[in-house]
Amino acid sequence: MARILLFGQARFGAEVLAGLLERGHEITAVSTPCDQPGGGADALAGEARARGLDGQKIITGILD
Repeated sequence: MARILLFGQARFGAEVLAGLLERGHEITAVSTPCDQPGGGADALAGEARARGLDGQKIITGILD
């Protein structure tokens, strides 16, 4: 399987992450937009955290 650095955002990015993990790919890091004040975490960042990717593998702010 592939080692993947995933750049994405929102629900679509979360669905892509879920599909990649379910197929056995290794996610080396996830890049998402910064959390918006009062808006909560991006759906992709939330999915990454829920699936056990640690904080060092979740990079925020690159897509802003």
